[in-house]
Amino acid sequence: MDSIVNNFISAINNHSADNIIKLVSDDHKFIDSSGIELSGKEKLRKAWTEYFKMFPDYKIEIEEIFFGNNTAAIIGKASGTFTKNGILKPKNKWQIPAAWYTVIHNDSIKIWQIFADVFPIIQIMDKEK
Repeated sequence: MDSIVNNFISAINNHSADNIIKLVSDDHKFIDSSGIELSGKEKLRKAWTEYFKMFPDYKIEIEEIFFGNNTAAIIGKASGTFTKNGILKPKNKWQIPAAWYTVIHNDSIKIWQIFADVFPIIQIMDKEK
């Protein structure tokens, strides 16, 4: 179970939407920090691809993982730099504490949910409009 979670985090950190899709179940559900849910592999591929374009240096840093029965709670940080038109500006760099909850089923990620205060990121994006 820990290998699927670690592989999923590696796929995110490597910005590989294709590998993310390979690791999720057919009924996968992504839930963002505002509670918006996304399902469907092609929708998910498109969303991750667009996210990596907006934050080309996005990464997850793990501090601790707690495993339960087919679940994991992950504590760490997320960071990235918001870019518009492909230009990375140091003032648009952010890092936030974050936690993730995941459900694993049949060696696939069935649910991936993030808990984070994204207000600092929204402020940066609003300034660049």
